[in-house]
Amino acid sequence: MSLFRTKRWILPAVLALTLAVCAGPAAALAAAGRDVPQATVQEVLARLDVGSLPADYAVLLDTSGSMQERGGPDLYRDARAGLAPLLDALDPKDRLTLINFDSAPRINFTGSGAGADALDRLPARATGDNTDLGAAIKAAVDALDETGVTDPATVLLLTDGEHDPAPGSRYGPDTASWVPGLRADADRIAERRSVRGYALPLAERTDARLLTEVFGDATVVNLPRAQLREYLDDIKDRVRVDKAAGYLRGDRLAVEVRLPRQVTVPAEGADIVAELTSAAGRVPLHVSGLTLTVDGVPGRLVADPVDLAPKATAKVRFRAAAPQAWSWGFGTSERVVPGRARLTGTVESPWSQVMTRDLRLPFKPPKAEAETRSRVVTTAGVPLWWFGAALLLLLLLAALLRYLAMRRWVTMNDELEVAPADGPPDELRLIGRRVRLPRGGRPEGLTGQVDVRAQRQARLGRSGTERVLYLSYLRAGRTEHARLRPGQSATLHGDTRFTHVDRSGP
Repeated sequence: MSLFRTKRWILPAVLALTLAVCAGPAAALAAAGRDVPQATVQEVLARLDVGSLPADYAVLLDTSGSMQERGGPDLYRDARAGLAPLLDALDPKDRLTLINFDSAPRINFTGSGAGADALDRLPARATGDNTDLGAAIKAAVDALDETGVTDPATVLLLTDGEHDPAPGSRYGPDTASWVPGLRADADRIAERRSVRGYALPLAERTDARLLTEVFGDATVVNLPRAQLREYLDDIKDRVRVDKAAGYLRGDRLAVEVRLPRQVTVPAEGADIVAELTSAAGRVPLHVSGLTLTVDGVPGRLVADPVDLAPKATAKVRFRAAAPQAWSWGFGTSERVVPGRARLTGTVESPWSQVMTRDLRLPFKPPKAEAETRSRVVTTAGVPLWWFGAALLLLLLLAALLRYLAMRRWVTMNDELEVAPADGPPDELRLIGRRVRLPRGGRPEGLTGQVDVRAQRQARLGRSGTERVLYLSYLRAGRTEHARLRPGQSATLHGDTRFTHVDRSGP
């Protein structure tokens, strides 16, 4: 086997090692930037146990006579039937204020836990003479205007009429005279709690839109009466989302970082430990892209991402090594490099998409970062053991050169006997570094081509060296090889015998 053939693995191995060394930090940084797997809104609501959180419901139900006109649809009955599933599905701590209105509003029920039974407090029939929407909306504003309460609130308005106040009402037909005042009160409430309004007109022509003019986050929902029950039943899911938003609104989305008062990196290197603490009380956080830079230490130190439960603390470890400073002379000396160590990371969360998309909350946490003093101890000079290593390397190199010299091709002055299958044996003298047969018609009957070279190698069992012949015989598109010491023979392609004639010469 040739020398070059035995060393084919060297170049691929060097390339693989180089790529591995270069790709290590790059792969770590790429991993730090990967997206955080996101939770679903249902998972977030379950984790927060929103069923145990309170919310306020103010239900305004029109009881004017048009809701139960003789010969017409019984809108009053349909509205009560639609409200029943919603009230039965209220969570234990939810508070209900049930108000009916016509000429004036009347509070029929205030409290928790009654469910659909609260509807029994309403008038049996709708017989009112007027529809004072202004007074009804004012009653809802008053019901939600509780000092210090920040729980989410929902206002439901069900009516079939236009604004038709009784004579002497503070909320006359000119809505521009009283809507701004109610809007100011509603806006003041909305500053401390989330308030959503749903105006559900039960006829084609109504003034249900007045609810949207008072409450900024209100909408008019026009739908067939047959869908009223289903829509009201779905509102509880939206309220649970509002509960989660209210619960998370004041959470502090930040990570506090603690580094040692001074980071010291000795010549042999050291572990630097940082503490990460979540300031969030409810939202899980994820810190990625953690990098530490230390003055005097080349490059950036990288750590794996960290998951932090609310108020949890985790430790992050960085391995730092002081650089070796070169200088002439025997032995080493130390040099101290003072400076600063800085840690930075990006704060993310598996809840970030739900917060921004479903809960309509901002998610803009600051970077996790800290800075402290650093002290890096570097060594200058050449360690004594390096000289011993250099001497050993030189000895190994000399041995390698001698080995290569022994294996390189040498000039031949040998005799080779060839016995072809279709010809008589022929003894040929080989002179030169490379000989190709047949040459000059010899040997007779040899087909194909034989390539002969020689290397000088140590004799077996004796002192000194000898020339060893290396044959490559190409015939019919196939090559066979032989290695012949003096006196040895080999048959190639099954029918041609080669003998290295031993003359015991130099």
